[in-house]
Amino acid sequence: MIKSMILRLPRLIIIIIFLTAIFGCTHYYTPKQYPLKPGMVEKLSINQPVTIVNDQPDTENKIIGAQGGNKWLGNLNQWTNTAVRLLKDEFEKRDITVTENSPKVLYLKINDANFYWGFFQIRCILYLTARTGDGYKNEFEGNNASGATIYRAADGAVTRAVAAMLNDHKIRTYLKNPLSIKQEPMLIGESSCQNLDHQEGLYNQAMELFNEKRYDEAIHLLTVPCNDNPTNLKLNILLSKAQLEKCIILKKKGDNSYKTLVKQPYVTGVRLHKQVGAHHELYYIVAKSLFVQDKFQRANKTIKKAILYNPEIADYYVLLGDSCCSIEKREMSKKNEGEYAQFRLFEARDAYKKALELNQSDKEFRLVVDKKLNEVLKKL
Repeated sequence: MIKSMILRLPRLIIIIIFLTAIFGCTHYYTPKQYPLKPGMVEKLSINQPVTIVNDQPDTENKIIGAQGGNKWLGNLNQWTNTAVRLLKDEFEKRDITVTENSPKVLYLKINDANFYWGFFQIRCILYLTARTGDGYKNEFEGNNASGATIYRAADGAVTRAVAAMLNDHKIRTYLKNPLSIKQEPMLIGESSCQNLDHQEGLYNQAMELFNEKRYDEAIHLLTVPCNDNPTNLKLNILLSKAQLEKCIILKKKGDNSYKTLVKQPYVTGVRLHKQVGAHHELYYIVAKSLFVQDKFQRANKTIKKAILYNPEIADYYVLLGDSCCSIEKREMSKKNEGEYAQFRLFEARDAYKKALELNQSDKEFRLVVDKKLNEVLKKL
C-alpha cells in the first residue's frame, strides 16, 4: 500500500501544479519601510514641529498586479501608512519633531500602484499625492525595479516617491518657513470655484449620504473638495463626521485600519480650532476621535466643551454618556468600586436622559439611547 502511494505521488504533484496554474493564488502585500539612501534628498533643516496625516480614506483591497494565475492585492490606506511612517522616521533622523497636532501639516495619499513584469525584473510604479496645510498639492511618482522580488520593488517605490516629495521646492519652502498669519475661516461659497450653488449642492448631497449611513460614498464625495478647501468649515466638519462613523464600523469589525483613519478627523478638528477658535462642532469631532482611540478621559473633557458652547445637541450628550460609561468600566476593571466609578454612572444616566429629551422624533436614535440608559440603570 505504501509503495502504491509513493507511485501515485508524482501524479498528485502534477495535478496540484496544474490546478495552481489554472486557478492561481491571491497574494496580499503592504510595503515595508526602506530607508532613504544618502544623497537621495537634499539637506533639510526645519525648526518647528510637523504633523503627517494619512489622507487615503479607501481601506478596500485593490488589484496591484496580475501575472499568470496569480493576483497581488494591496490596501492603499496601508500603503500610505508605510509612506507616513517612513517620512516620520526620516524627519526624526534629521532632528525634526513630528507631533499629532502641529499647525504645520503634510497630508499624504498613495492614489494608485501597479506591478509590471519585464525581462529579469519586476517594476512597481505608484503615485503619491502630498498636500500642505496651506493648500499646495503635487503628485510624485515612485518608480522602482527589482531583479529579486515583487516586494522589494514595492518597498523601493514608496521610498522613491517620498524622496521626490522631499525634494519638491514648494514643500521644502512650506516646511522651512514660519507659519503665516492665520487665514480667516472660509465659508461656503468662498472656495476656489466661487460657486455657491455648487457648494451647497455638494454639501446637501453629502449630508443625504451621511444620513443614509452611506459613509464611504460621503467620504469619497467630500475628500477632493475638502483637500482643495482646507478651511471650509461646513464641508470639512461633515467629512470628519463621516470618517468617524467609518472608524467605528471598522473598529467593530476588528479592522485595525481605523487607527490610521481616525487621525484625519482629529487633525482636522485641531487645525480648524487653531484657525477659527472655539467651535462646538470642532470640539465634538476631536472628542469623538479621542473616544474611538480609547482616550476616554480626554474625550470626556473635550465633549463637555462642545456642550458648553451648544447645549442643545443630543449627539453631544450621547458621547458624554458613552465616555462616562467607558471610564466607569475602566475603573471597575482596576477593582476601584468607590464613589468615583459610581459618580460616572450617575453622570452617564443624566446625559442619556438629556439626549432623549432633546431628540424626541428619531425612533432609531431613541431605541439606541434607551438601551444605553437601561444598561446604566441596571448598575445603579
